[in-house]
Amino acid sequence: MFEGDWNYVVVGAGTAGCVLANWLSADPSRWVLQPEAGGQNRNPCIRVPIGYFRTIGDPRYDWCLQTDREPNLNGRRLAWPRGRGLGGSSAINGLIHVRAQRQDFDDWERVVPGWSFKDVLPYFRKMERHLVHSATSATSSPAARKRPKLP
Repeated sequence: MFEGDWNYVVVGAGTAGCVLANWLSADPSRWVLQPEAGGQNRNPCIRVPIGYFRTIGDPRYDWCLQTDREPNLNGRRLAWPRGRGLGGSSAINGLIHVRAQRQDFDDWERVVPGWSFKDVLPYFRKMERHLVHSATSATSSPAARKRPKLP
């Protein structure tokens, strides 16, 4: 199906796959193939936060997976939405990015050294682009996010 000399194959164009393929292909001597089972996600519902009501459960955009039967839920299975197409699950998640609270990281650090908020914050800053007024504090990254506009 694909012919060529690829240095890397990154399967899937979800958030992590796109970031990895972007990083690998930054070196022009590397050739990266990135197959994606879903489409290009041109549906307008993917571009608006409330659109996930129209994409979750639609097999064009969602793999429509379910959990195993849950004994503590009387054997019921739960929907486990996983996005298909460019952006993967990020395309159907309501356009929301939430970082855990500072205290969560500091609590984890007691069990796993190196996971305090102070330790992980530089990695979040590398990953996120904050649109702020100060040009000296703005950063750029492949996983951009915007602060919401308040009325």
